[in-house]
Amino acid sequence: MINIQKQARALVFSPVSLWDVHHADTIELLYRLDNENKQTFLINCFGDLSSCAPNSNHSKEKCDQCIKISNYSGINLYPKKTVQIKLEISNEKLSSKSFSPKQFFDFKYESLPVGRLVASQIADDLGSYYFYYNWEEDEKRAKQHAENCIGLYRFFKKIILVSL
Repeated sequence: MINIQKQARALVFSPVSLWDVHHADTIELLYRLDNENKQTFLINCFGDLSSCAPNSNHSKEKCDQCIKISNYSGINLYPKKTVQIKLEISNEKLSSKSFSPKQFFDFKYESLPVGRLVASQIADDLGSYYFYYNWEEDEKRAKQHAENCIGLYRFFKKIILVSL
């Protein structure tokens, strides 16, 4: 008989160190998983995300503050058995070809709806769903987010496949 408890693993990605309440939730989750004897892996971002919820416009100052909190937490607050993994995104370059807004919105990588995910992020950044009206200005940022999105997907796919 297989001991499920012993072989259980958990992967946690919670890039919310700038939000005290959510960061505390992450720490509580790590301790709960530790108490359940799960082998726990925590993915830490050290600036590779082109956008994240607490720092959507990738401010260097906020990024540095987040890294400082994550480093402190990793040393002083997380359970000692938690394996910390550095998020490393290799941005895949999209072709230099221009996309129309519709082509970009429908763009997929494998089955991942990259264009729709990025469109949602840009709408959040701008506080408007009408960014397609200024597509010439926003296409460059959209492509950068798309490259980062694909890199993030590939990173996690690799992590998950390696741990199976």
